[in-house]
Amino acid sequence: MNLKHLSEILKLTHVHLHRQAVKAVNVNLTIRNWLFGFYIVEFEQNGEDRAVYGEKLFFELSRRIAIKGLSETNLKLCRQFYKIYPQLLGSITEKLRFSTTSIDKSLIRQSVSDELQLLDNVLNTIRQSVTDEFIEDSSGYQIKLIKSTSFTHFVELIKIEDPRLSILGSRHND
Repeated sequence: MNLKHLSEILKLTHVHLHRQAVKAVNVNLTIRNWLFGFYIVEFEQNGEDRAVYGEKLFFELSRRIAIKGLSETNLKLCRQFYKIYPQLLGSITEKLRFSTTSIDKSLIRQSVSDELQLLDNVLNTIRQSVTDEFIEDSSGYQIKLIKSTSFTHFVELIKIEDPRLSILGSRHND
């Protein structure tokens, strides 16, 4: 081995591991944003003092948490992300391997109306594409989706009006 060879190995090692680190950060931020959306929706549906904040909820949240990059707008996107992709629940809890001490999985659920809508949609769906079949076997596919799609990409998918084009999206009126 010579110095040139050693320097090339070090560069390649750095590039590879740096890419892995960036990917891990993106996956974890995507999961974090989905969970933030879940928590916000839960608060809106069941929070003791939800009526106190009303329209100012996102302003107040962004002010109180003071996390760089999580403005009112970004918190609204987190909520929208969860509402459009609620079925990512299984893969997110699997990915994080939540223990009962860190989060109560029974708290992560659809609203009753959403659960009924999803049940009705499953019963009445006419499958037309392979994507629909992936959704049925969603755990593995969703994990791949989360690993390969950043939150920024999900934000772009959220903008698509046709739910058939938004991969796993389920449309909810906000």
